[in-house]
Amino acid sequence: MQHSTDAYAQNRRLGRGVNIIGYDNALWRSWKQGRMQGRHFRMIKQAGFDHVRINLHPFKHMGEAPDYPINQAWLETLDWAVEQALSQGLLAILDMHEYNAMAKDAVSLKPKSSGGSWLHATATLPPPCCSSCYTNPMGC
Repeated sequence: MQHSTDAYAQNRRLGRGVNIIGYDNALWRSWKQGRMQGRHFRMIKQAGFDHVRINLHPFKHMGEAPDYPINQAWLETLDWAVEQALSQGLLAILDMHEYNAMAKDAVSLKPKSSGGSWLHATATLPPPCCSSCYTNPMGC
């Protein structure tokens, strides 16, 4: 399916949205342990929302350079959240939300935020997901 690159068309398609799960530390260890459950995605859709913005804080779940491998449980939680959103007809926006770390040292963290397993994790997600780097001052 071809989607418009027109900003107004994209915004219309996104519709109403809500931020979810970014700070639920238990969830990122295992999606089965978090406060957010599958039923919440259904409730979000029933409330009239069209997308969820999944706030991501992957740095503390990453290994060392050069690949910066991401913890498997974290990736499984990300997959779970995307699958739950899509199963309810919600668009999923992945928001690299490491703004505090990037504000302190954007130059040395650029490889961590724009390469390695982060790119692999987002590249394998199904449409209609979009990866957002607008909180990353160094760009995508």
